[in-house]
Amino acid sequence: ESTRIKLIGDNTVVAEITRSYNGVAIRVAPCTEDGIVIINNPAQLNLAGIIRTEAGDEVGNAMVTLTDLSTGGANGNMTTGADGMFSFNPVPAGRNYNLRPQKNINWINGVSALDLSIIQKHIVGIDTLNSPYKKIAADAFPDNSITTFDVVQLYQLLQTAVPGPPTTPQGNTSWRFVPADAVLPDLPRRLVPTFNDNLTINNLSMDSVMNNFVGVKVGQVEDNDPGFDPLNATSSGGGSSQTRSGAISLSIDDMALIEGETYELVFRAQDFQDILAYQSVLEFDPTAISFESALGGSLQNFGAANIGTHAAAEGLLTLVWFDAIAADLPNDEALFSLTFKANKNVDKLSEVIQMGDFEQLPNTAFNANNEAKDVQLVFNSATAAKAEFKLYQNRPNPFRDQTIISFSLPKSGFATLSVLDVSGRVIKTYEDQFEKGYNEIPVNSSELPSAGVLYYQLDTDGFTAVKKMVIIE
Repeated sequence: ESTRIKLIGDNTVVAEITRSYNGVAIRVAPCTEDGIVIINNPAQLNLAGIIRTEAGDEVGNAMVTLTDLSTGGANGNMTTGADGMFSFNPVPAGRNYNLRPQKNINWINGVSALDLSIIQKHIVGIDTLNSPYKKIAADAFPDNSITTFDVVQLYQLLQTAVPGPPTTPQGNTSWRFVPADAVLPDLPRRLVPTFNDNLTINNLSMDSVMNNFVGVKVGQVEDNDPGFDPLNATSSGGGSSQTRSGAISLSIDDMALIEGETYELVFRAQDFQDILAYQSVLEFDPTAISFESALGGSLQNFGAANIGTHAAAEGLLTLVWFDAIAADLPNDEALFSLTFKANKNVDKLSEVIQMGDFEQLPNTAFNANNEAKDVQLVFNSATAAKAEFKLYQNRPNPFRDQTIISFSLPKSGFATLSVLDVSGRVIKTYEDQFEKGYNEIPVNSSELPSAGVLYYQLDTDGFTAVKKMVIIE
């Protein structure tokens, strides 16, 4: 409904028009059309606003709830789009209202090991988070203080990001919202300002369209991460879209794997200079190899705890490391080692382990200038070509009917496998030409004496080895 007023004269100016609604004087914004002033029904007004980050990016996918405080009932919810805007229209005039935005999706978006390093530097006093909004982002465990516990909460988030869902910080949501006109005090380093996460509009008497909020992504404190998506349409982790300034490499020896054997893989640094933080995912074939254990190397503050093993049964290991001071390591220095057991024979290690490709935790290293670098896995193929003499433990052992004795040779040639009793007497011999690399000889218990302890010995040109086996009845 509307009221129309005809204006007489050429210089008539309407300064202000008010109407009484529920005992409240309501100012009405008129418009003119061909000399007619049109006054819309003031009983129905508009409540609106926009949500942006501190940097000015619009925040989408935030649910804004409007509550009519006069009646105690909710007027409705709406979700912001890519423009970050929300609008409730029409709403009755003369009442009190509350607006509250909420968002708790895609926790991992925009968070990287670099953010943890920046927060750690703030805690120890090396650097400072330069705005109260960044302090709110750093307060992952929302107790209005920035401590190591906040870092631990975000560290667990990164470690469990793949394959997901991640372990999220306790008692918090992925986004916090502050009224844009709120004045946040400058507090001592480790203290976070308290704030209301909602707006109250009392005695609504005209359209109210500047109910704006600042959206804060928890855990995201790095300034220039293009992988950060305020719309949260994806679950991309921090660093996913940053321009790369070079790369670091992790090198390991390629090799053949023998079923039942255990291998310690030493990951060595290449171009690991001025690095503050590091994150990556190792993906392996769990039918071929099984993860056993981890051990730190020369990288300070990197140990078994930095390797996420929650998805090891699925063939995934997450590696997350950060520090407040950048690290320099010489080439070929051992970063860490991982121990695997071979579930079957594998021609090359490189066929069953590789860098994973996951947007939640992109393989990235960050230097002291907060620049992103690629992380690559390099296999030293020369080691794979360098076969060696090795006699393996028979399998199964002990055995009842048949066992397999396997060995590796550096080149093709003649070899003798002898089975001996405890006195050293030879009771069975296997002789043949064998190929370079891995070989197997099946041994049947029917060809051997009664149950008990026996030894087997491999002899080739320049090599002899002995192992023990047991026959059971």
